[in-house]
Amino acid sequence: AAYPALLLTASLHDTRVNFWEPAKYTAAMRHNKQQQQQQQQSVARRVSPGSAASSSGSSSSGDGGERPLLLMTDMYAGHFAASAASSRLQERAMKLAFILHSLGMATC
Repeated sequence: AAYPALLLTASLHDTRVNFWEPAKYTAAMRHNKQQQQQQQQSVARRVSPGSAASSSGSSSSGDGGERPLLLMTDMYAGHFAASAASSRLQERAMKLAFILHSLGMATC
């Protein structure tokens, strides 16, 4: 199964979800994603050895688009995210930028 673009968030001082839980989930997802890419490359080599050499340098996931898997850890916030208004706005801007990038709407 192909994974979508993911932005996982964690907070160091979260009393409900320990910070290592999203980190472990991210590591497992990255491992699965890497194995899936290796399997796709292996199948492509078996099907047509000549064309696999030209596409083996590509890091795309097979559909022509990049699907990042990111973990953002807030080193100061707790379970309910940042408390200061500027921090909340900065966090919201980061999430919206990720969404726009994932949809191909970001220009930079």
